[in-house]
Amino acid sequence: MSNRNYPGPAMSATLGAVYIDYSAVLQGTGAVTLPHGEGVASLVYAGSTGTYTLTLQDGFRYAITAMVDIEASGGGDGAYASIGAPSNEGNGQAVTFPVFTHAASGTLTNFTGRRLKFNSVLKNSSVGK
Repeated sequence: MSNRNYPGPAMSATLGAVYIDYSAVLQGTGAVTLPHGEGVASLVYAGSTGTYTLTLQDGFRYAITAMVDIEASGGGDGAYASIGAPSNEGNGQAVTFPVFTHAASGTLTNFTGRRLKFNSVLKNSSVGK
């Protein structure tokens, strides 16, 4: 379960809440280079158009919330990202999320050079209810 020291002045009414925010530039079907790993172990193209797997560095009791977004082009083309249900909650393994990138029409699309942003609040397994 989460055993890292997550310092910071963030405050929450939820005991044991951990905030993980992350961003990386997508490379189409290529490997995504992690600019930093604080909380995120990998973001890997999953072999299907517009589909990635985001893996955290730690296990957590459950995800309170998780959101993704993708930067629009200079003209605002309506591209968006969505996130699926997490796997491995509460079992001691690193939590993973499926992430999908879409064109404005809803079609799954690979983007190169666009920044994917991930924001989450997770429940630390060893603290609180």
